[in-house]
Amino acid sequence: MYNKIIAIFFVAFFSVFISCIGQAGEKKIVLAADEWCPYNCSPEDTARPGYMVEIAQAVFKKAGYQVEYKVMPFQRALHDVLKGSVDGAIAVDSETAREAREMYLRTSGKMASFAPSD
Repeated sequence: MYNKIIAIFFVAFFSVFISCIGQAGEKKIVLAADEWCPYNCSPEDTARPGYMVEIAQAVFKKAGYQVEYKVMPFQRALHDVLKGSVDGAIAVDSETAREAREMYLRTSGKMASFAPSD
């Protein structure tokens, strides 16, 4: 269980930190995923968006960033991270994290094999 949590954080925050390099003037980070309560729920429920979203909001708030959370199909979220239209994906399982990391390393940042599911 602990390894799964570490993997989830690794992919989500690795994506965000890489995309934030060179964007010091911007103060908003966009994270995306499908709804998978209790990890990430509906963004309309601002009081309880899911504990992964709440952790991201707390961490980035301390650094002066606002987190915008978008709901979309998960494969689209991964695709949009790779395109750079969102900064990170939330609640990535350990197998997906490993595959994404390996593909990222193999393609020097161009992970084109993830495609939107719809």
